[in-house]
Amino acid sequence: MFGKSYRYDDPFHVWSFYQKANWTKRFTFIPRRCALTDKIIWLKWAYRGVATWTGPGDPVYEYRWHNLKGHLLWLLKDRK
Repeated sequence: MFGKSYRYDDPFHVWSFYQKANWTKRFTFIPRRCALTDKIIWLKWAYRGVATWTGPGDPVYEYRWHNLKGHLLWLLKDRK
């Protein structure tokens, strides 16, 4: 509908999300899927990343979840 640049797995979109995201540790009452490992996170502690996209209209918030081990490994790797 919007073209290839608006796909969720587009490398530029993924890179720009991780540049803007603020990470907080949260408890997941609702099942979520880890963006790194693709596993279900439910009734556990996890990290939630929030990126705020602003423009001429209302701001849009995008969320991604990481499980604890996956987030730690992601932090230790070289994140260019």
